[in-house]
Amino acid sequence: VYPYHPWITESIGFNLCFVKAFAKHEKTEYKVINDELGAENRGRKYLFLKFQKPVHEGKPQTYCILRKNNIKNGKKLAVKAVTVASANGREHLSVKIYTGENDLLAYQNITYPYIQGVTSHNFEISEKLIPQGGYKVRWNSLSNSSSGNIYFSVLPEFNHTILNEKIDEIKKNITISSYYTLKYQLLEIKNDLAKLKEYETCAAQRRAIYYLNKNIEDAKKGRDIIAERRGFVRKAYKSNLDDSLIPYMVYIPNDYNENKSYPLFVYLHGSASDEKSLLYIKNLIPKGFIALCPNGRGNSNCYSWDNAQIDISEAIGAVTNCYSIDEENIFLAGFSMGGYGVYRTYYEMPEKFKALAVFSGHPDLANRFSENSKEYPDFLEKKYYKNFKNIPIFIFHGKEDRNCSFELTEQLVDRLKKIKADVKFVYENHKGHELPDNETIEQFFNWVNKHL
Repeated sequence: VYPYHPWITESIGFNLCFVKAFAKHEKTEYKVINDELGAENRGRKYLFLKFQKPVHEGKPQTYCILRKNNIKNGKKLAVKAVTVASANGREHLSVKIYTGENDLLAYQNITYPYIQGVTSHNFEISEKLIPQGGYKVRWNSLSNSSSGNIYFSVLPEFNHTILNEKIDEIKKNITISSYYTLKYQLLEIKNDLAKLKEYETCAAQRRAIYYLNKNIEDAKKGRDIIAERRGFVRKAYKSNLDDSLIPYMVYIPNDYNENKSYPLFVYLHGSASDEKSLLYIKNLIPKGFIALCPNGRGNSNCYSWDNAQIDISEAIGAVTNCYSIDEENIFLAGFSMGGYGVYRTYYEMPEKFKALAVFSGHPDLANRFSENSKEYPDFLEKKYYKNFKNIPIFIFHGKEDRNCSFELTEQLVDRLKKIKADVKFVYENHKGHELPDNETIEQFFNWVNKHL
């Protein structure tokens, strides 16, 4: 697993769990180390396996890695070559750099002596400086059959202070939403670059810097690219709570017309996910809707702590300020943890939503996540049902769901129906913890149109 190699790396972290199913719902786990592999947003535990020193009796063999797979503009490319041999000799390497279009950019022949055992040799590709972009290194030994490809990026210039000043300069040319979005993009790039590992090729960061600069340059010319964008758009707003920049994602129909009013589909992501989850539920977004996925200020907070409820409210406010939203038709939906989030959010602000949709949700997840504290609403308890009597609710669940119990959802539906709540309950016999199939989605769309 690049860049780890027994000739280069002293040891490697190792973790393995094998799960064997038996009976209907039972399982046995075999682990090399006591670690809860299913725990989300938590670091893994590792055993450290040490490699045996190589014993080599045939022809010499060579392996190469880059000292860094991401370098700054103007820096030279550093390479580490390792040769294992049964006797002394000389290695002859050909090292070539190709552009993303597979054009040869640079090449160098490297010669170095090796001894019996393991020999390391460090060198730089110094023929010319490499411009920003994505590249491939093709190396091969002219002495034996060793060869390989390695990918790397040359990052464009990034100066947080200068770019921050440039964004402030073009503030008057763009909407406040686009301004905060650019500010957030700048901060995110800065944080991502600070966390880069040496072996990461960081193509995403390279693209992010490129588009940030492009958006700034377009704004200088009076064009607000972010405001014009359609389809899926990741944006940010400035929170009134603490002045932090919070991301969210929206879906804007390609034929969006600001003179027309659009219903809003608010989707709450599941645990260990974020606002980018909206990308993966496109087939759930009702036709003619603008869609929003708030971040919730956390991946696994059940929309119950970390000021998650404030974020949902502020994200809806940000979207209604940016786009033409029919505030009488805001539908709230969520999957898994987001399903609990639907119950919790409607309980907190019932006046905001026209209808609710819960996909594979859990009625008491916040207390489960906080080790059964009972600090948060358990929607199996009737004292929380008052507001739900007056709202249409679409609930879907797979009968084979092992993450969020089908039986608990079934209990909740029965209790809601006893108070004459307007519930449509759809289940699929062979579904697990997942979204519904097309037939159920069609029922969902019909239900949406009925309540618009």
